[in-house]
Amino acid sequence: MNIIITGVAGFLGSSLAEYCVDKGHNVVGFDNFSRGSLSNLDALVQHDQFTLIEGDLTDPDLGASFYEQAELCFHLAAINGTKFFHERALDVISTNITMTMNVVKHCMKTATRLVFSSSPEAFGLVEHMPLEDTNDSRFPAAHEHQRFSYGATKYVEELAMHHAHRQQLDVRIVRPFNVYGPRLRGKEDGQVIGRFLNLLFNQQSIELHYEGKHTRSFTYIDDAVEGIYLAGILDSSCKDGQTLSGLSFNIGSNDEYTMSDLAHLLIDICNEEGIELPKTPIRVLDTGHPGESLRRSCNPQAAFEHLQWSADTSLVEGLHRTVQGLK
Repeated sequence: MNIIITGVAGFLGSSLAEYCVDKGHNVVGFDNFSRGSLSNLDALVQHDQFTLIEGDLTDPDLGASFYEQAELCFHLAAINGTKFFHERALDVISTNITMTMNVVKHCMKTATRLVFSSSPEAFGLVEHMPLEDTNDSRFPAAHEHQRFSYGATKYVEELAMHHAHRQQLDVRIVRPFNVYGPRLRGKEDGQVIGRFLNLLFNQQSIELHYEGKHTRSFTYIDDAVEGIYLAGILDSSCKDGQTLSGLSFNIGSNDEYTMSDLAHLLIDICNEEGIELPKTPIRVLDTGHPGESLRRSCNPQAAFEHLQWSADTSLVEGLHRTVQGLK
């Protein structure tokens, strides 16, 4: 199969590209390297089944000819990172929506199956947990903070996907939940596990917001890649043989951990791996980022039923692999 992956130089995109090539597919990857890294593509750049297109997807003509040969597009590209949500809200909104609309238009023109990578942030600040498709999305007043410059774009982009589905495009939506692994970006604009490990590896303390009581569900990269791949490669539901178009899949574990649990697990694993830690590895704060969700857990039932997929890697096992890969 000929496959397009946007955001291919990122943590998730590069891992998915490797998986697809290993399965025998031809992959064309798009990236502008604003967040992704060429080093993530070391295993691919010389491969005959991989083509890299460097450019910005806000350009409506970027890679247009490749969609004509493509049978499947995984659209992962986005400006992400909590720091950016607050500091670069206009960029987040305009870039994410423009890129996605360009990809949708190309896929509609060429009838290319589209898997859109959304986010649990698309639900906003809902109270009912675990998150599932029947949840309403709820966003706070826009003047309060810029946190949902990202989540609101994902909500709008999901609306666009459902419109495209009603226009007969084969569209599937995936929502990866806090994916982590050895390539995870660890700078201040990265995800929580990467940030925590980056701090510990550099002899700095982890800062736990809201006393470390807020929760998340975590997904190891190998599990996440398999789930996203199945959402794109399967022609029909494993449950009832019906179309997968228009369906949404939470790609995550139904396990839920507090940030305090996570921090202490990482400290224990770093100790086991012989990594020297700061004298005070944890600092507890009673505040955090404005608009930060205090609880978030995943209901992966749709992925289990329709894709026969589940997250099989425990958090402890996945964190061990991550720490060993980063040493």
